[in-house]
Amino acid sequence: TIIAIFIGGIFFIIIAKTYAYMIEQFPNNGGSFGIVYHVLDKPHAFLTIWSFCFAYIALLWINAINFAPFTRFLVNDVFQWGIDYTVVGYQIYLGEALVELFILIFFGLFVAYGKKLVNIVQTTLFLLLITSETILFFSILLNTDLSILSHPAFIPGKPIPLQIYNVLLFVPWMFVGFGTISFASNDFNFPIKKINCIMPLAIVLGMLDYCMLNTIAATAIPDGFSTNAEYIANLDKLNGIEKFPVLYSV
Repeated sequence: TIIAIFIGGIFFIIIAKTYAYMIEQFPNNGGSFGIVYHVLDKPHAFLTIWSFCFAYIALLWINAINFAPFTRFLVNDVFQWGIDYTVVGYQIYLGEALVELFILIFFGLFVAYGKKLVNIVQTTLFLLLITSETILFFSILLNTDLSILSHPAFIPGKPIPLQIYNVLLFVPWMFVGFGTISFASNDFNFPIKKINCIMPLAIVLGMLDYCMLNTIAATAIPDGFSTNAEYIANLDKLNGIEKFPVLYSV
């Protein structure tokens, strides 16, 4: 996973540098739409913004489904009511779907109309997240036998390049949204040239953050498994919070 994160991160640093250059050349609050509109024409800009919309909508729901495991962990089966169906072996309930929809609408309205409070809340949550991850990461380094991270380093019996490639496919999801800074380029209160350092640095910090999360998850092995590779290989057979390595590690 760490290898894939660094490979994908390199590509995204190149993308970030490209974004930074374009923002410097065409500062506007239209983001990618505004940049493409200046460089090419309206049809290309239209296709660009719709491509972004479809990508964000897809990723929005991928992230939203994480609320269901949290509710099951916190309140057990309180929201497991109504119409239910199964997707790839995972049971979905109407009650949980409505909870997820409510959370999305609530935070959507909050971000749209929260004004300065949004910045305060987002900055506070960011600092809490990074602080807690860092404390947990170094606590694990000091109190865990780190040999479990490399024995084995990959899942036995499967081609190593394919394992790296499978994780690499998720890297765009890891860094989604970093380009939204281009939507506020007219509102920067610092020299716009600094964006050439800020955007690549954001990607590097994101890479390190995901590597910490990966390490944290890899050190938490449920009873009945001797290695992390064995645990990961049997995720489909598990239920509840144990099915989600990062959540289980926390």
